[in-house]
Amino acid sequence: MSTESTTEASPSSAIGAQGENVTATTTTTTTTAETSVPTTSAKKADAGLSGAVVDIGRYAGSLFVFVLAASFSAAGLVPCVMIYDVVDTAFGRLLAVATVPFLYGLWGFLYLVLLVAWKRVLWPRLTEGTVPLFSPKSVAWLTTGYLHVFIRKTWLWMWIGSPFLAVYFRAMGARIGRRVLINTTNVNDFDLITIGDDVVLGGDCTVIAHLLEGGQLGFAPVVLEKGAQVGASATVMPGVRLGAGAVLGASAVTTKQQQIPAREIWAGLPARFVKARRPAGTSSSTSSPT
Repeated sequence: MSTESTTEASPSSAIGAQGENVTATTTTTTTTAETSVPTTSAKKADAGLSGAVVDIGRYAGSLFVFVLAASFSAAGLVPCVMIYDVVDTAFGRLLAVATVPFLYGLWGFLYLVLLVAWKRVLWPRLTEGTVPLFSPKSVAWLTTGYLHVFIRKTWLWMWIGSPFLAVYFRAMGARIGRRVLINTTNVNDFDLITIGDDVVLGGDCTVIAHLLEGGQLGFAPVVLEKGAQVGASATVMPGVRLGAGAVLGASAVTTKQQQIPAREIWAGLPARFVKARRPAGTSSSTSSPT
């Protein structure tokens, strides 16, 4: 007698980088009366590649991305050190030290310039579809994602809520309208993200267009139509569309490919319909979920 069980990975278990937010993976385990461990054929079907090759690839890939991020950082530091030395020589150590916060800002900006160039020049735009986890497309996506996570953790967080964040997202490939308020850096898979005019992304919410299932990395576009609102710490999964004026409540999590109609409020885990929003201009309206 055999049974099948489906498990969901923890948010940080599957992909790191762009997938550090929320991912899901499905594995099938065969249980018999004699043993409760997965069968050899099931392991091979899930793995695709031998365990040794996968492990070596993961170690090598991690080292490569670290070296790449360190190189971007070093390239940004060179002009900062040169400026510091010039100020130190011309005006003294005290004024040179006072320039350090500004040089930190310059370093982050130069890192972003290098990252945008890396992404736009060397790698094609992401497209909807499914690819093996270990493939040239997935490696390119993963590398860019790790570089984005590095600057997100070290510098980009300072620009949360500012229009400069939207400028960076556009440069990375996202389609973003006017008067958009972005209170999070947890936006990934930029080529597949479309954000309409007057959209609000609440604090620390997550918007992703990828999912790992059964050893396959899938991509699906995410569309947030005009005036949509994503609540604080909510998660928008691949293939989701929020209609014009729709609201996803705080800490809610959509399912993949979920379609939320215009001017409806959805909340919960998974997100479900709560109520319709009142028409614009009435006495009672839904407040921003930031």
